[in-house]
Amino acid sequence: MTALFYYKKVVEKEKSLSESDSSGYTGTFDIDNSHDSSLAMIENLDAISSETVPLILLFAENKISANDMEGLIERIRSQFFIDYGVRLPTILYRTSNELKVDDIVLLINEVRADSFNIYFDKVCITDENGDIDALGIPVVSTSYNERVISWVDVSYTENLTNIDAKIKSAQDEFYHQLSQALLNNINEIFGIQETKNMLDQFENRYPDLLKEVFRHVTIQRISEVLQRLLGENISVRNLKLIMESLALWAPREKDVITLVEHVRASLSRYICSKIAVSGEIKVVMLSGYIEDAIRKGIRQTSGGSFLNMDIEVSDEVMETLAHALRELRNAKKISFFWYQ
Repeated sequence: MTALFYYKKVVEKEKSLSESDSSGYTGTFDIDNSHDSSLAMIENLDAISSETVPLILLFAENKISANDMEGLIERIRSQFFIDYGVRLPTILYRTSNELKVDDIVLLINEVRADSFNIYFDKVCITDENGDIDALGIPVVSTSYNERVISWVDVSYTENLTNIDAKIKSAQDEFYHQLSQALLNNINEIFGIQETKNMLDQFENRYPDLLKEVFRHVTIQRISEVLQRLLGENISVRNLKLIMESLALWAPREKDVITLVEHVRASLSRYICSKIAVSGEIKVVMLSGYIEDAIRKGIRQTSGGSFLNMDIEVSDEVMETLAHALRELRNAKKISFFWYQ
């Protein structure tokens, strides 16, 4: 009886509290939609995977037609594969009324990565000389990565040709700048999955070679090797030679950086061919003093090698290199060799 009396009291108390809490609320309420909200709405949200759009290009409104843009993007993807052996993901393009008429913004994984000033109604001068000033041709100057770029109207193309000025189209200059931005952020657009897709196609023609490589190298290490090569503007389209080098050196080298050195050595003929200008390679010779300073700063750890130089020595080396490169900032291709 005592238990029944206690239960009745508890039920009556809960009912009283419920009526007290709801006394100020008699039904549903309406949301004020009189003001626009910035909240997004995604249809069929549960069916969408968690990922970002890899590549987006933002253009100013009315800058270029949709057909021309689609054609340019496909040519960029094709040329990037020819130059570096990587299939870029689909590049989306959008217009923005916040951009200036000649500005283009690159978004990688929906985050701003770089911007470009491209005049599609002009041509780009790659080797400017004093004769251009003498002709009185109006020039618009921009810069990218501390490289000064001169633009002139297309109507002056014949005049520039007559004075042997080197010119290239705005599309070519845009590809050059865009490809550099992509290579600087290659880790975000080329990873393990992209490496796996590349190797799946490679396996159809060279199954035994790939099987030998996988005996000693994981796909994670292969991906890192390819990323490091691409970060140095080295093409990985000759995948067979790269795999041959990995099959040869991977059993003996566990350090990825050292492994990349061996792969780079196997690609030396192709690298030299790419950076050569008229059969010549422009180089900056490093003295024995700088070589010794860099060598003494190399530290070996279980995770690999890294450079750890004193601040004074590092500043001195950087100032020396900056002075030498400043004089060659107009040179197109520069390579480095040790001087002993």
